[in-house]
Amino acid sequence: IGDLPVAAYGFPAFDAPSASTSAVAAPFFPGGLPAGVGLVTFDCTSFDRHKDRFVAAPIKADLEPRKGHRAATLIGPSGELIELMDV
Repeated sequence: IGDLPVAAYGFPAFDAPSASTSAVAAPFFPGGLPAGVGLVTFDCTSFDRHKDRFVAAPIKADLEPRKGHRAATLIGPSGELIELMDV
């Protein structure tokens, strides 16, 4: 797995080997998460820079190791949820 910048979002993307030509698309339900990785979490040093894309107001995390840090979620380019932790 590689770590590549995604220019439109400024977040890392994971590069997986190409699927075979016999691969079948996984079912997708409108309003649901995409097949595969549906949620990722990143520590973010530029948290406020992304606030216009948050799906809801940030909350304060109540679990260690990020207890008291702000957390917010946005929707990524493939419909996945991206959780940002303010550090």
